[in-house]
Amino acid sequence: MSRSYMNDRWCVRCGRNTPNPYILKNEKILESVCNFKNHVIADIGCGNGRNTKYLIEKGFNVYPVDMVDDYGLRCHIGKDNLPFENNSVNAFLLNYVLMFLSESERKQLYGEIDRCSNNSACISIVELYPAKDSYTPNKESLNTLQEEICNVLRCMRFNIIRNSKDGKLVALKNIFNEGE
Repeated sequence: MSRSYMNDRWCVRCGRNTPNPYILKNEKILESVCNFKNHVIADIGCGNGRNTKYLIEKGFNVYPVDMVDDYGLRCHIGKDNLPFENNSVNAFLLNYVLMFLSESERKQLYGEIDRCSNNSACISIVELYPAKDSYTPNKESLNTLQEEICNVLRCMRFNIIRNSKDGKLVALKNIFNEGE
């Protein structure tokens, strides 16, 4: 599959080279969780890598993952296991990807996020939009998906710290040892 095909078929914004505005807005929160060079950020559905490139320039340790391997690690998102060890990812960027996954693909990806998320500190930054060729073609279906994502993340012991009603949310998991 070519990047051109994927961009034309699935992503209306992949042609942009600047980082996603929601990444910029939440950069300080990302810095607070991923403040060590060995902390791992997984850019799931990275597209042309615009967020990955920006964050690498800022000194973050980012691993881009996409269905096409011309930029990043190849993974059929929602079908394949993510290419990370258990408990190894400190941040998941899920920008403009979840609305293109079927319910079964989302469930598989949620399981992978749960498996890979670091138990001491992890953040998920999610951005959605209604797209006519996606599973969320309108605002109502987008709101339903956003509610689903919040509920799933809560079950994984994430706290929703930002949740706008336009498809944007940030969730944080910060678990400390008992007795501290």
